[in-house]
Amino acid sequence: LLGTDNTAAFQAAINAADGNTLLFEKGAYKHGALNVTNRKPMVWQGSGPAYGGTQLLPAVDGATAYDFSGTGAIQLRSLWIGDRFNPHVPKVGILRAPTPQVPGLDFDHYSDLMVTGRYSLAPYYNFGAGSGQMDRCAFWNFYSGADAECHAAVFSLDNSLGATSAFAQLATSGSCNAWTLVGCEFHEYSGQAGMSFAPILLRGASDYHFAGGIVSGSSKLVVCKNPQPGGQYSPPRRITGMNVRFENESGTPIPTHIFNLYSPIEDSHFWGCMAGVSASRWTGLSAPVGCTWNGAPL
Repeated sequence: LLGTDNTAAFQAAINAADGNTLLFEKGAYKHGALNVTNRKPMVWQGSGPAYGGTQLLPAVDGATAYDFSGTGAIQLRSLWIGDRFNPHVPKVGILRAPTPQVPGLDFDHYSDLMVTGRYSLAPYYNFGAGSGQMDRCAFWNFYSGADAECHAAVFSLDNSLGATSAFAQLATSGSCNAWTLVGCEFHEYSGQAGMSFAPILLRGASDYHFAGGIVSGSSKLVVCKNPQPGGQYSPPRRITGMNVRFENESGTPIPTHIFNLYSPIEDSHFWGCMAGVSASRWTGLSAPVGCTWNGAPL
């Protein structure tokens, strides 16, 4: 199967399963960019996110591999996407973006999903889907190029980092607030090449609740930005974490801070979290407002 281009077969199955469940059997499947734009809600059901399960290998360079722009609530289950040693470098793995036809997306649910490999922007990029949940998911970015900002996951109210779609016109902004992330991992390895991008970018996104899991990188671990300071967007607020490990899994360099604040985060609280950082828990242009760490000021 690895020597076979499965793009046409997969695209035909996606077209036929619009609004229904698409089942992936055990095996490793190579394919090109897949068009899942402007469709009814859909379920992708794999056979496990590990060896012996379902592995999807995108043979995509400089573009989006799985384009879910404008598609209603999606569920991704028991899938392994990508590989650290995949020679191809997509720009984005999974793209969730609004379109003029579908400006609002809600109620995604991902479980036992692993997305790994080298992505010049992010394995997961969301600027249009809110009110979602992730259970036991992992996002690994091993990209080491110096040409662009990259992360393990992006949650944003706009498309400032320039994700693109080859299949649909994208709206300029959307809502990605209100996510619950249970036992999830976010790993960004640009630090191994001397870069210092954060695993998670929260750009104007609020109401994020992390329960367990790991956030791993080499400098600042979570970047918080307001897309338009003083404008229509509010600063990130109501971010909570319980029993989350913030660290660098590779050991060195030790991250300096958890949060890099380009705008203040507000009313955010963390309990039982481990901070393997060499300096303070936050740095940046703005101080946190009404935020606590184990009952003390953040």
